[in-house]
Amino acid sequence: ANVSRGGGGPKEQLALDHLGFLFKGYRVGVWYWEVVEVLRKLLFNALMVFIFPGSRAQLILGFSIAALFMLASAKFSPHKDK
Repeated sequence: ANVSRGGGGPKEQLALDHLGFLFKGYRVGVWYWEVVEVLRKLLFNALMVFIFPGSRAQLILGFSIAALFMLASAKFSPHKDK
């Protein structure tokens, strides 16, 4: 049932009311994009701390991760148009 179009029951609507903020900003086909965003944040904030700290390799890896996620965002265009 597609809850966003009114096809869900009361439990589905309650879940949408409480958790909808996680995916309402994304197009229907890419509702999972928030998981991708969490992965991006995890890579930057947790993994980057432990990989080659203070080196040029860490900088290159950081730029590479940023570029990868930027290209993915451009390819999938997950955000709704305003």
